[in-house]
Amino acid sequence: MINKENLKKALDELNAFKKRKNQKYNFHSFDTLKNYEYDFLFTVGTRSNGKTTSIQRDVILQDFYDDNAQFIKLCRFKEDLKGVHQSEWWTEVNIEVLHKHDIHIEYSGNTYYINEYNRYVKDGELLVNEFRKSGEVLGKVIPIMRQQSYKSINYEKSNNIIFDEFALQNDYLYPYGEVDNFKQLLSTIVRIRENIKVYFIGNVLTPFNPYFSMFGIDAMKLKAGNTYTFIDNSQYDEPCVVLLEFTKSVTNKVSDLPRLLRLPNNSQVTGLDAYELPSKVINTDDWLLVALDDYDIFNEHYTIKYKFVTSVDESKKFKKVGDSYEFEYIEYVAIFDNFNDKIYLIRTDVDKLSHGVYINVKDDLPVYKLADTDIRNHYPIFNIAKFKNREVIFGDVELYKIMLERGVRLWI
Repeated sequence: MINKENLKKALDELNAFKKRKNQKYNFHSFDTLKNYEYDFLFTVGTRSNGKTTSIQRDVILQDFYDDNAQFIKLCRFKEDLKGVHQSEWWTEVNIEVLHKHDIHIEYSGNTYYINEYNRYVKDGELLVNEFRKSGEVLGKVIPIMRQQSYKSINYEKSNNIIFDEFALQNDYLYPYGEVDNFKQLLSTIVRIRENIKVYFIGNVLTPFNPYFSMFGIDAMKLKAGNTYTFIDNSQYDEPCVVLLEFTKSVTNKVSDLPRLLRLPNNSQVTGLDAYELPSKVINTDDWLLVALDDYDIFNEHYTIKYKFVTSVDESKKFKKVGDSYEFEYIEYVAIFDNFNDKIYLIRTDVDKLSHGVYINVKDDLPVYKLADTDIRNHYPIFNIAKFKNREVIFGDVELYKIMLERGVRLWI
């Protein structure tokens, strides 16, 4: 058992640090969100601004002190449960202050234990078994993709669910069915309780991830230093409330960063105030945009070979319009670069496109469906091997997103 007075002293010291004035670093704190109502909270921003430190201090340790509340830390795979992944998750600044006040956190058997420290150290080594037996459970780690193995556990003391590093570097790295498994696990933990919050902590990487998609969050509209609320009233009278805070960069000036980090285009560290377009979406200086203004130049450099039709509605539901049923779809063409190994996928349905590049084409192109087996599209499936060893570039963000949602890699 820990001495709660010692924990209070540790929290007071940690809280005093975050309240210091005139700091040249913008370290994150959850105190700024105390007046917001939310069920799910996304905290995103550049690296090294203390997002993990603050969730440990302001949420986990504070709630344990106030209510003996435990937390659930999510990971993706069973392999992520290994000690090397989880025991070093607690940040140095928090651990140092806890140790100073005779408090230690130990990870063992997918569980975080909290206890006194000095009593269980002998010859410089922690007596883990004794520490664990007399300690208190602070939290547990659960792999999302193995959620079915954790259904019979009692989670009544767990009030906070935390998914740190929820965002991956590349869109296609998310395992198939991750969000469905997350929903199942959430149901297992929550049951019929109302006193639970879910925290997603991540860096500003690609603007597309399955959790943004689940809540209808358009990352391209987000700006650093702002907090956004998302409420979808389409299905429920009182839906869940989703809050998203886009944190400021850790420094106000690049000169405050170590010189080793002042690399070319290192916006992850030097300051990113918005999500960047994926590298596979066409740039404004692309030669194709110049060629589109000149018929002869275009025909010299490019060839339009195929046209594709893809349904937009993943649920494959028909929409009744008058006396008939219709479904949403998009049309796009494959433009081959005659001098480089590039293929551009460009939209043709200009009326449905709010931004990006589009092109008008003749109707005599062969029409295919690209990795879309929807039987409503009565077109042959395109042999995607024809795109192999070529760089695929998308004319707009929406088309890129749809391809990712359909699992179309296209060597991207």
